[in-house]
Amino acid sequence: MAFVAALASGVLAGTGCEKDYHYIAPPPTQPVSFSTDIQPIFDAQCTGCHSGGLDPDLRAGFSHASLFATGDIDTLNPAGSVLYVRITLPSSTSGAMPPGGPALSSSESAMVLKWIQDGALNN
Repeated sequence: MAFVAALASGVLAGTGCEKDYHYIAPPPTQPVSFSTDIQPIFDAQCTGCHSGGLDPDLRAGFSHASLFATGDIDTLNPAGSVLYVRITLPSSTSGAMPPGGPALSSSESAMVLKWIQDGALNN
């Protein structure tokens, strides 16, 4: 019984397992604003590379249109959106964003997912 309780609480998570699991925070319950919640994530984490020379252009004023132009947002399958998939891959995985850098926090990733689920509005 203690083993089941430890497993359920996550105490044994990651011990002896070959897979690389990472925690994804639940999506926020409040509406997500592109300009006040999502763009600041891009500004802090992404524009070092995605600043006009590398698609998508994630600079303020360009990012929303660029994400749709490159097909990185899929509002019909939010968790399958290229943007969401790439920001939630382990940093050592090919295609992960940011490459080799610190991954977005679970709350940042959850916020991006919630924004896409809510229709990826430019609000």
